[in-house]
Amino acid sequence: MNQPFVWTDKDEELILILREQQNLSFNNIAIQIGITEASAKHKYRRLTQARGDDRYHHPKEKIEQLQRILPKKHLNTLELNAGWGNLTRIYQTYGTVLAYDIDLDRVSHIKNFHLEDVDVEQGDSILELHGLVHQKLWFDVVDLDPYGMPSRYFPHIFHLIRDGWLFVTFPKIGIQKINKITIQHLRVFWDIDLDNRENTELRIVNKIQDLAMQSYRSAELVDLVEFGRMWRFAFKVEQRSALDLVGLTVNRNPRLKTVIEDNLFTQGSQE
Repeated sequence: MNQPFVWTDKDEELILILREQQNLSFNNIAIQIGITEASAKHKYRRLTQARGDDRYHHPKEKIEQLQRILPKKHLNTLELNAGWGNLTRIYQTYGTVLAYDIDLDRVSHIKNFHLEDVDVEQGDSILELHGLVHQKLWFDVVDLDPYGMPSRYFPHIFHLIRDGWLFVTFPKIGIQKINKITIQHLRVFWDIDLDNRENTELRIVNKIQDLAMQSYRSAELVDLVEFGRMWRFAFKVEQRSALDLVGLTVNRNPRLKTVIEDNLFTQGSQE
């Protein structure tokens, strides 16, 4: 049985040299390293993403979107997976920012901007999210831009927004590398069947809205940007009562029937 290929630091350095200095094709790189062409492409993309290549992060499109959506007032922002700080600098112009990234080099890079009212910390954004929920902290803006799918942040992320905005970056289905784990992941977390990929972005929106309801929130899609291999969703989030979310109005006067009782009475008389 063939053992899976395990990338080392030396292999990662080599693939960058072969691609960027020697300009080899991914097929030739794959032959030289002893991997598949798909694996070579995937690893190179991940390496360039990690160093903040604009071809994969698309900061211009993201910045233009948030500037279209956010009001010109003081906002308290939580930025998860902050990367190299392209958006951190923009959010800082709106107010205070709490930013997390797991990579120390990226955290140090953002700190070197010396941005006022910005607190950037090294940490696993998923774990930090749960800590913030436990502390019962609230933010006007939450920016969720992980590498890969944002599944594990839901529905907990809604506990950090009472009335504000949520930006979510999501990889397009079928463009990213698909394997059995990804197929099951899409089915379990997002109710997506790869045999029917029509209106996938609409299914994602519907799922996020259902997850918001679990936390007594509404999530209205206010903007959707498509760039490269990604979608960028912008939601207006509001805290709502359970009755309001399902469209019910209950009369609290005990001497009068509730709307629900009236409906049941009408249905019974018709039968």
